Amino acid sequence: MGLGLVVGIVGSLLVASVAGGIGSLVTSSPMAAAATECDVETNSWINVGDEGRSISMNSEGEEAEGADISDIACIFGELDIPDSVINRLEGTRALDGGQTATWDDFSASWGYHPDNGLDIVIEVVVVEK
Repeated sequence: MGLGLVVGIVGSLLVASVAGGIGSLVTSSPMAAAATECDVETNSWINVGDEGRSISMNSEGEEAEGADISDIACIFGELDIPDSVINRLEGTRALDGGQTATWDDFSASWGYHPDNGLDIVIEVVVVEK
């Protein structure tokens, strides 16, 4: 009976450790941390994907539902998007088509149309060694 109890406890600790490790991997990603800090984890227009390596956001437009721009701006702040990229985002017109930018360990691609709003994906850049 003692061995069964020890095996059960060790097994439980191992499962908890592995589950905690996986959970903290996603939670410790900059995307997941930003979503948590901005309290948008349940916002259907802001989605952390790729095991925490990307975040996709869709703002509201004149004819489409979407995330409030203040929630998206909060994510931008948490990811330390440079002013130069923010200025490019704010200046994007529908005629400009898809745009891209990179900074630090991130890359972003976005498009804008007044009817549909801003659609942006920010990804962690994986540097090959």
